[in-house]
Amino acid sequence: MVIEKAREENERQNARNGPDRFMPTQEPDWNPNSDGEIRLLIPESKAIEVRVFMLQDSSKEEQIPEAVDNAVTPLVWASEVPGRSKLAEPAKVTLKPGAKPVRQNQYPIKWEARKGLEGLITEFLEYGLLVECESEYNTPILPVKKSGGKEYRLVQDLRAINQIVQDIHPVVANPYTLLTSLKEEHKWFTVLELKDAFFCIPLDTKSQSIFAFEWESPATGRKTQLTWTVLPQGFKNSPTLFGNQLAKELEMWKKQNQGEGILLQYVDDILIAAESKETCFEMTISLLNFLGQGGYRVSRNKAQIGKEAVIYLGFEISQGQRQLGNERKEAICQIPEPNSPKELKAFLGMIGWCRLWILNYGLYVKPLYEALKESKDQYLTWTPECHKSFKELRKALMMAPALGLPDLTKPFELFVHERQHLALGVLAQRLGPWKRPVGYFSKQLDTVSKGWPGCLRAVAATVLLIQEARKLTMGQKIVVYVPHMVITVLEQKGGHWLSPSRMLKYQVVLLEQDDVELKTTAIVNPAMFLSTENPTEKLEHDCLLTIEQVYSSRPDLKDEPLKDPDLELFMDGSSFVQEGRRMAGYAVVTTDKVLESGTLPANTSAQKAELVALKQALRMAEGKRANIWKDSKYAFSVIHAHGAIWKERGLLSAQGSPIRHKEEVLQLLQDVQKPKEVAVMHCKAHQFGQTLHIPPENAWRAQICLLTEKNPTEEGDIPDEVLDAVIPIAWSSGTPGRAKNVTPVKIQLKPGAQPVRKKQYPIKLEARKGLFGSALAKELEQWHSEYNTITLLQYVDGLLIGSDTNEECLEATISLLNFLALAGYRVSKKKAQIGKERDLKL
Repeated sequence: MVIEKAREENERQNARNGPDRFMPTQEPDWNPNSDGEIRLLIPESKAIEVRVFMLQDSSKEEQIPEAVDNAVTPLVWASEVPGRSKLAEPAKVTLKPGAKPVRQNQYPIKWEARKGLEGLITEFLEYGLLVECESEYNTPILPVKKSGGKEYRLVQDLRAINQIVQDIHPVVANPYTLLTSLKEEHKWFTVLELKDAFFCIPLDTKSQSIFAFEWESPATGRKTQLTWTVLPQGFKNSPTLFGNQLAKELEMWKKQNQGEGILLQYVDDILIAAESKETCFEMTISLLNFLGQGGYRVSRNKAQIGKEAVIYLGFEISQGQRQLGNERKEAICQIPEPNSPKELKAFLGMIGWCRLWILNYGLYVKPLYEALKESKDQYLTWTPECHKSFKELRKALMMAPALGLPDLTKPFELFVHERQHLALGVLAQRLGPWKRPVGYFSKQLDTVSKGWPGCLRAVAATVLLIQEARKLTMGQKIVVYVPHMVITVLEQKGGHWLSPSRMLKYQVVLLEQDDVELKTTAIVNPAMFLSTENPTEKLEHDCLLTIEQVYSSRPDLKDEPLKDPDLELFMDGSSFVQEGRRMAGYAVVTTDKVLESGTLPANTSAQKAELVALKQALRMAEGKRANIWKDSKYAFSVIHAHGAIWKERGLLSAQGSPIRHKEEVLQLLQDVQKPKEVAVMHCKAHQFGQTLHIPPENAWRAQICLLTEKNPTEEGDIPDEVLDAVIPIAWSSGTPGRAKNVTPVKIQLKPGAQPVRKKQYPIKLEARKGLFGSALAKELEQWHSEYNTITLLQYVDGLLIGSDTNEECLEATISLLNFLALAGYRVSKKKAQIGKERDLKL
């Protein structure tokens, strides 16, 4: 009988509701022997909505334990009378130099909204939080309805004020690492939230006029200016000023209450953790009385006292673990699919706060960030991949696990792997025989490392996640498991791909710190890592062999000399300016003679000349075993590392732009196949000697100079990226330059000099150079202050830029050229020498 009625009701509901409604489509699964238990079957498409519904709970006021309520001063609980710190000095606000008063008109406010704010304004005036004033400053206020829909909240738009006020360093706790201070033994917790916390700090009388706003009474229609006597909401420095004052006062309380418990503070939110309920109560009573006597007020409705699980900063804290609060999950999962880039950014911002709980978070959000890049104006490109990622993100959020709180007395285990140019990993600690996750990490690789071989990308991912994990480990030992031979790859192949500064950074993180131990593992899945007792296994691939076979120009190409070669070749290409003329050429020599040399066209760069020289040397070694020595790191990297991957990408760089010297690179990749065996080695430049490893470069460099002198270049060799980024007026033309920021030069005559009545003698060249040089030097100081890591030398009108890397050199050169152009100077395009490793003349 019961089943019949249930079936009939089910049919009626299905007929009344559309196919999208989640109603049972089968007979109710009811067992008369199961104490009336009914199981409801829900379609997978509606699983998220049902999970959100199950999270919803009627809000109820937290009950204060009687033992605590009877032992604390009633003054501590928030009432109509606002709190005021008894120890706080009035806060002073400092404006930026040259700041001018902000005058913004008040937005029109509906009478209903003004009526809703009237009671609040009157109350603030009564208790002295607001006072009438006459100020040259004015910023608008906004009435915002509270969630109940009847009362209003007063919000002041202080963005313009924040722009003219001096910044102060925000000494505020990092919520990402704040909870690392909790211990596994802490089982009982109290959470307190101060009421109207910023209003507890008075504002210096000289600073009050800055925060003035206009108010029109709905009863009388009278307009007045009001301003704050306390720290206002919306002021950028209010959290720091209040947090510092409260922290200073809490230090006094901590000195008097040094026990087994701990107190954490984040602005106006306080957490007490203790090992026993009695200790938790004692600390709570002591703190509440201290706050009450100090003039602060605590929200009674939001106090969570003596509980085994509390909500703090949106996290649910319990013994040894933290998880996302239901309110946060519910708020995010109720967000509909975005219709504009702004809505998508809001969703990504909210979900990004929860990334530590979501395994492979970076893979989920990747299509969404790509959609943002492709979006134009208000139009959002929403693809099926975006819909799938959006749905999977919400599902992963609802299933987010509880994470263990970092225990700084135990070592950590970090699993790292790289996938789709993302560094993914999980940080865990042992809890008995199991591994408990402490956090899931997702970091995007930078543009440069995205273009590296897979095994080298794993090195970059390892460095990224070690740096991220250290925010939680606080110097405790980390055992890092990676499915690649990280150290071997870095030491033997890193030099082909990494700049010296990046190489040094990676070595410091991986080798120089005693808190990191690297181990290899065959596991590539974080879930399997957590469930595996001993993750150390033999790798299924050889990283070095993989890089050599996949990314080298030919599989058997060596960077160490062959034994008993048929040919021992030394080659070089050069492009430089001598006496105002550009020389370009190449040569291939042995230890005792020149095999081939030649001049190159006027616009040949040094890099192109090196490629030509290497190409000719490979052709000479056709069918033979050859050792080829060269001093160009660029050509060495092209043939050993970059050339093959450039060809695979369609001759595009990691940024997607066409590479330079495409034809020479393609020809080089063909010519490297011609020798029977070949090894290409790199040796230091500008070394003099007669050893095999350092050939007599002085002889063959002189030969190149003599050959290239016959073919001078008419124009300087300017890299394409510099030409594209520099303002055209920077280069000299028929119109002379004129410095815009230099005052007219005054020429001082010697004492007693007599006037010359016939002809004016020209000013000496040395005098003119001195006047110009000092004027230019004064202007260059302004530019150099922003590039203080770059070496800049000046001799009259000649400038030399020096840097550690070619990228820094080109960036600084582009900036300086544009600076000079806007200042009215002109640069000789013919004599410019940009991005060179040697042969520069000043």
